[in-house]
Amino acid sequence: ELVRRCYTTSRVTRGALLEIASYGAVAAELLALRERYELPPGAPVTVLAATAGGRRWTARQRMLALELGARFREVTPAGHLLMLDRPDAVARAVLGEDGPGASGEGL
Repeated sequence: ELVRRCYTTSRVTRGALLEIASYGAVAAELLALRERYELPPGAPVTVLAATAGGRRWTARQRMLALELGARFREVTPAGHLLMLDRPDAVARAVLGEDGPGASGEGL
């Protein structure tokens, strides 16, 4: 209920619009950072994708995992706020554990 109440305010709507408007610039900055500062070899990285985003979203997240040399996990049921919908799956990913609700092939 608290999340629903917070995310229906005009302040959040303005913030979301600003985030969308600056997405291209942020993506370019991130790309430049990745080129300058590579992840250390063997760094444990896992990409979690909420299946509620649809097949296209999941495929894009799988490609991100490939780019990063990361493990990939689909998490269901989960939506945009995966960390609130499925904190157990996030905790397992951080701890490097597999379990129910986190499916997918390790990459």
